[in-house]
Amino acid sequence: MPELNLRHQTIQDSPRIVVMQIDGEVDFDNARQVENHFDSVLQEAQPQHVLLDLSGVPFGDSAFFSALLVCREEVMKRGGQLILFSLRPELSSTIRILTLDRVLSIRPNQAAALAAVQNQ
Repeated sequence: MPELNLRHQTIQDSPRIVVMQIDGEVDFDNARQVENHFDSVLQEAQPQHVLLDLSGVPFGDSAFFSALLVCREEVMKRGGQLILFSLRPELSSTIRILTLDRVLSIRPNQAAALAAVQNQ
């Protein structure tokens, strides 16, 4: 099973915004670990918005994209947004091929992701 490094940090209190970072390849064997971490961050930090740094994800399979959609739904239930940022070209290309860029909000970097939720 590929090893993942999952971290998060609250960067704003009102509305509460959390940046989550995933480092490592995400596949069927560890996608549930991403969902579990996401759930625990939502429970503990209670963010309205989540900015997801994917700069450390060189590969994601269908289980990863499914996990992203589940995470998006959970944030939307709270009236917030999930914004992905700093995607590697190979991951960005896969998202476009799967047309997930029509459903997932993607920005080039953290500053642009933060601006997207602040201008909401």
